[in-house]
Amino acid sequence: MLSYIFFVSQVRTYFLISIAFLLVILGAFLIKRFGYLIPIVGLIFIIIFLGILYLIIDKLGFFHGDRISSMLVRTEAIPYYLSQMFKNIIFGIGFPDVHSNYYLIHGFSNIYGASLFYIEDTGIFGIIGVFGIMALIYLICFFKEIGKAMMMTKNKIQFGLVFIVLIGLFPTLIPLNATRIIFMGFYLIILDFICNYNM
Repeated sequence: MLSYIFFVSQVRTYFLISIAFLLVILGAFLIKRFGYLIPIVGLIFIIIFLGILYLIIDKLGFFHGDRISSMLVRTEAIPYYLSQMFKNIIFGIGFPDVHSNYYLIHGFSNIYGASLFYIEDTGIFGIIGVFGIMALIYLICFFKEIGKAMMMTKNKIQFGLVFIVLIGLFPTLIPLNATRIIFMGFYLIILDFICNYNM
């Protein structure tokens, strides 16, 4: 999965969150295995975890280069797409022709003086911008079903951890992109498995 994220989707945020998730799972396993040494093992793990995370963030360019530019653009893009939620009363922007509605779809960046916004980079905010009220109805239903599943499962901690990872992807990444949609299904399958399996 990680190789797909890195080489096919080329999504650094997904990659970083997935690595962090795997490190948390590893830490939980180590702490469970060495229960009598929980404080020592926990402290060592936290130090290693933060060190690895910092190196990965630095190597992926979150502190410099185009990544900072990307984050700056998103700070303008998210409010723009949210402002389009009621563009067509029930729907937001919808799916207009890109050639005749280029500025509507891509907005305009005051920082860079160009149309640089992309719906795929604004996560759940992009979905709301495209589908408007229908997106809000979907999200309410989605979280209602997730809540019901969490109340039913005996594996609440495991369910909660995977759900946190899924929610962590919502602000910047969207399942409307063909190379990224696979992960939405992947995490939902994991949640379904946790919900129906006694660990």
